[in-house]
Amino acid sequence: VYHNLILFFFIHLFMFSLFRTELIEAAQPYRLYDVPHPDRIFMCQFALAAKWRYVDRILYLRTVHEQPHNIRLSEDKQNHMINHDKWAYAKTSLALGPYLMGSKIIPRRRKILVPLATLSMVKAYRHSLFRGQWPYPIKIYFGIYRRLKRILKLRLQR
Repeated sequence: VYHNLILFFFIHLFMFSLFRTELIEAAQPYRLYDVPHPDRIFMCQFALAAKWRYVDRILYLRTVHEQPHNIRLSEDKQNHMINHDKWAYAKTSLALGPYLMGSKIIPRRRKILVPLATLSMVKAYRHSLFRGQWPYPIKIYFGIYRRLKRILKLRLQR
């Protein structure tokens, strides 16, 4: 399970998956939260709910456009939030915890990992949690993240 979270947060942009139909149908709705990148929140519940396997073969070719998605489709609702809301990524990170706790497909014993998943998303977005001019330096202390990760890893190995 811990390995699933690591795969999700560091390889999620290149993640294409097959899931059992009943798992998808039982999952929390995709657009439950009105935040940028709700797909990352949606897919995170699968990282905690089921076993994943990594396939080290190219099974999909991705189209790379000259302009990023948020510029090409700037009036799309999600892209509008990304382009105009300075706190957009912070909102996505804060929505993750309640979303995962409400998921019916994540076993109760794995919900202990929800704080770690939330901190992992905050860490992944740390450079864009606030995208504006801020007069004070913001430093997020991730020492507690490392300790929590170590404790949970040991607990899951038992």
